[in-house]
Amino acid sequence: MLLKLIRCDVPAERREAFAEGQRAWAAIEGLPGFVAQGGGWTTDQAMLAAWWSDWDSYASFRAQKHDELLARSSHGLACDRIESSYWETVADELVDRRENPDASGSPANLQIEEFELGPGCLPEFREFLTWRWRPSLASASGLHEARLCRHRKRPGRYLIWSTWSGSVRPLSLASLLQPGYRIPQRRLQLLRSHEAVRIPLEATWQIGDELARKSGFPSHAKPS
Repeated sequence: MLLKLIRCDVPAERREAFAEGQRAWAAIEGLPGFVAQGGGWTTDQAMLAAWWSDWDSYASFRAQKHDELLARSSHGLACDRIESSYWETVADELVDRRENPDASGSPANLQIEEFELGPGCLPEFREFLTWRWRPSLASASGLHEARLCRHRKRPGRYLIWSTWSGSVRPLSLASLLQPGYRIPQRRLQLLRSHEAVRIPLEATWQIGDELARKSGFPSHAKPS
């Protein structure tokens, strides 16, 4: 699947107008290839995560409907800056705990982690995902779902998208890479950079199918 991550710089006095304009984007529901969208406010930005089945579906929307909806939302006037990045899911790197009792109801928080691997660290990173990341998240209290994505154009750049219950502090990749943990014979020195942003989800910003509304977004579609 394709993830479009949108960061919008919105001055405090225009936040209400931005939130009102967000209603216009509900028109994307039901478009071919659209899966779900959600987001919320950071300290100084609005952040949105939109899932599409593939790039072709998104490109078709971009060519046919995007500019119309942007005009209807007036987000171009509400925002000082809009920045978008595009990520694709990494096959099988998914932890889905939505059937667990401690993940009942809709998630309250979204965590976005962007990071860059050090040179030549991809083999170690793959091992780390197997023996540390997936097992840790599989037992993480309050996790609904986590997905690993890679940047469409920048090798070595990755993103972890995850949704969480409101009563827990989300588990981050960095917390699992504390000094002293070792892959056999090799100290973990994987990350050149790492940024984690935690966002309280705005219920009125969520768009998607019925499964997404009930259990968080995206729906039960598997990564591709």
